[in-house]
Amino acid sequence: MPGRIIDLTVTVDINTKSPPSTDLKVELTRYHRGPGFWQVTAVAQSLHTGSHVDSPLHCYERGGTTAEIPLDRVIGEAFVLDCSHVEPEQPIDVRDLERVARGLQEGDILIVRTDWTDRSWGKFPEFFTRSPYLTPEAASELRVRMEDDLKRIERDKISSEFALAGDVTVRTDGGVLVAQVPGRKKVYAGKTLITDELSVYEVTLASVPPSDANPYGVRIAAAQPTHPPERAKTGGAA
Repeated sequence: MPGRIIDLTVTVDINTKSPPSTDLKVELTRYHRGPGFWQVTAVAQSLHTGSHVDSPLHCYERGGTTAEIPLDRVIGEAFVLDCSHVEPEQPIDVRDLERVARGLQEGDILIVRTDWTDRSWGKFPEFFTRSPYLTPEAASELRVRMEDDLKRIERDKISSEFALAGDVTVRTDGGVLVAQVPGRKKVYAGKTLITDELSVYEVTLASVPPSDANPYGVRIAAAQPTHPPERAKTGGAA
């Protein structure tokens, strides 16, 4: 079975609004020119509309722009902290994170899952004003983890890549879909390859009501390696 891409983005149209701080709509202006058919569309919207990456400049006067964020900061192995039980306006504290953080490894990209988008996307401004949120203590805990990782990455210039190394298989375990994803992970220090391993990851898929943002009705509930990594075989002498 070939690998499947799970789209986590939301649908943006002329009814989509930005946060209440700007309260901007998406405006589409179409232009036509003849002879024959020719069309181009101009878009006017807030850069914080729909799915996006916040730059440090969004909250810090001397922070960097989105263009200055290296791709290896947003591409890598993710660890999902499942907080989908939270209610509107419910704080998520350090204890909530600790309860779902088993299996978290150094260098993982942390994703706090609340399912808030599936429940309220399109309901503006409630989507922004009533969402669950991290307490300052929880945000500080995550920030400490990220800063430690960033210092290590900057010091050692660590980067990694992961690619499928076989067919993805899916089974049903107690009514839950579980995918086995074989992959090859390479870790570099600068340009030097320091690790080349084959691993199998177990990805638990949860069913959720289909929506415009998630038409397949599937969410990743957990992901973790199931077998000890094996050093990949390469050609040439040892």
